[in-house]
Amino acid sequence: MCVEIQANVFRIINRSKVAVLVETTHSKNANNLLLGALMGWLIYLDLIRDLSIVVTAAGYLQSQRTRKLQHERARREKAMSMIWEFSRSMTPRSSAARKLVRHFNTYQIDRLDQGLELALSSEHKALLCASLPDDISLGGQETDGIINLTRNQSFLLRWEIISRLNAAEVVAQSWQKDVADRKTIEEELRFLLEDQNNQNILTIFGKIASPKDFPALAALINELERQRHPGNAHEPLDEPFLSKLLRKRRGNSHKPAAH
Repeated sequence: MCVEIQANVFRIINRSKVAVLVETTHSKNANNLLLGALMGWLIYLDLIRDLSIVVTAAGYLQSQRTRKLQHERARREKAMSMIWEFSRSMTPRSSAARKLVRHFNTYQIDRLDQGLELALSSEHKALLCASLPDDISLGGQETDGIINLTRNQSFLLRWEIISRLNAAEVVAQSWQKDVADRKTIEEELRFLLEDQNNQNILTIFGKIASPKDFPALAALINELERQRHPGNAHEPLDEPFLSKLLRKRRGNSHKPAAH
């Protein structure tokens, strides 16, 4: 009897141990499942955070690219606007004055710069008439193939030149200060250079177009001259092409002027 009771007690104890062991195993499995789910959510949140960083960075880069494109477009539009205004400032008189002064020597240019009377050959009468206002008459000023300009006519002719130079200086300032697209301005204003004798708008007008009076235009012309002569691209800055061309112009213009 005692043996039976003892055997039953052992059976109950063993069953209890098995039950505790099973319950412990189930608890561990539940904890493992909860921990796994939590780790999965953490990984998912990290992925979302990383993706948000990537999206934010991509959006920032795109906005910077768009802003840069808009800035470049605005600079090109600014350049075209400046060139358009410069083109509007060009008149038949200013164009004729440029062609006329091309035939002047240094003495004549100096007198024109001072607004003094000057004499020129009557073979240039057509250009002279086209350079002056319509109400200015040359009647009685031509003798022996020489036209004698009054001081008033000299000032008017000089003003046509200065007006064109001032308009070009404004465009050159936007080029020099980099507020407009430099390449566009260089391409559109290349006509300021002339193939004939390597002249340009400053060397043609000589003393009237002093680089000191038109610094930005002088810098632009110097750059265009460097592009026209790429072999001399490393010319020292203290001896620009413009200075050489101005000296060449003076050296070739020592012919005695008509008086």
